[in-house]
Amino acid sequence: MTVPKDLCCNIVFPVPNHPGGMVIHAQMMAAELPCQAGSSVERLHKTQKALQGLRHSTAGLGFVGSTALWAWW
Repeated sequence: MTVPKDLCCNIVFPVPNHPGGMVIHAQMMAAELPCQAGSSVERLHKTQKALQGLRHSTAGLGFVGSTALWAWW
């Protein structure tokens, strides 16, 4: 079995300004994280770069919006 180049996964990020109470105030984002690298340090740098790319992504907002629309429908 060969090791894939990347691993697709979902990551849950906390959202700032939690309203309080028993509420999960988070956003789920899909990400491709590296599996293959020359060293563990190189893999860590590639993973950090992938996660920093999610910082400015609006993909989570689209997911939340589509989920809210589906629940309304």
